[in-house]
Amino acid sequence: MKFSIIIPTLNNASKLTICLEHLAKIVFSKENFEVLVIDNGCTDNTLEVILSFKNKIKNIQHFYCDVPGCLMAARHKGWRESHSPILCFIDDDSLVNPHWLNAMEDSFRNEEVNLVGGPCIPKYEIPPPSWVEEFWQNTEYGKFHGYLSLLDFGSQIIPIPHHFVFGCNYNIRKKALELVGGTLPDYLPETYKFYQGTGETGISSLLANHGIALYHPDVRIEHYVVKNRFTPQYFSNRAYYNGIGASYSEIRKSAFEHDSRTKMELKFLKKKMNQLKTNIKMLRLEKSEFQSVKILTSKKYHQGFYDHQQIAYKDEVLMSWICLDNYLHEGSNVFKFINNYKTGV
Repeated sequence: MKFSIIIPTLNNASKLTICLEHLAKIVFSKENFEVLVIDNGCTDNTLEVILSFKNKIKNIQHFYCDVPGCLMAARHKGWRESHSPILCFIDDDSLVNPHWLNAMEDSFRNEEVNLVGGPCIPKYEIPPPSWVEEFWQNTEYGKFHGYLSLLDFGSQIIPIPHHFVFGCNYNIRKKALELVGGTLPDYLPETYKFYQGTGETGISSLLANHGIALYHPDVRIEHYVVKNRFTPQYFSNRAYYNGIGASYSEIRKSAFEHDSRTKMELKFLKKKMNQLKTNIKMLRLEKSEFQSVKILTSKKYHQGFYDHQQIAYKDEVLMSWICLDNYLHEGSNVFKFINNYKTGV
């Protein structure tokens, strides 16, 4: 077994069906990869969909994750159940191309490569508003859209910064994941939002000192983007959680590097948010939707950072969670961690 394809899913059976249809068409030995679908608390017909592919994908398996709604726990469940040296994390709305694994095999031949990504091309449910398209950003490597997890760095195989390997097409050596203590907290139920972290982005920052990240144009997926993501509310919510993640990173940096300068001044942040709020009102008068959403997301980012900082430094349980050095084991179940901490277990 060369590759373990790990797909966390939660009540998205229709998209999962399309995802599995693409995996069934992969031009690669069926004996050399497995597909592990991690049920993150589904109440729809997900299991029925998986069973319908038993004759199309030789090594497809269903696993239930006992920490419903926790993406990190689902990914770690996939790690525990995998039988391959390479873990390929994709979303249930990621549609791979037929030569995806061939390109992956080519990429990982270099032992210094610990992370591989590729184009994440949009497959829009409907044409997006023009302001959504304006969020594409250009870099020296190519262009990306952070809010929709899209990326296109062209047709050449090139080394890239690790943070440009996105979670919808995140391919990593198992030993590299174990080296950095697993993925960091990501996507939790709303009640536990302040226990979120930086997910695969956090892994990437740690891996940067241990090897090479490679972009391969044939490690390509289409990322299905539903129409309800084309709203200012979706963008601002994502920005808010990005702010939480940034605060989480700053606190960990302070804890592990003993750098007291990383704690932000909350008064400064409050002033910054008030200024952004004023700017939003002015831009709405000017009727520039892109600029309005851009300022709104900036405000929500700072708000997320501010809220997290304010709560984390007062909450002993949350602070202990943030400062865990290994989430593969004791941190995989956030609910159990909280309960054990409070009961002194």
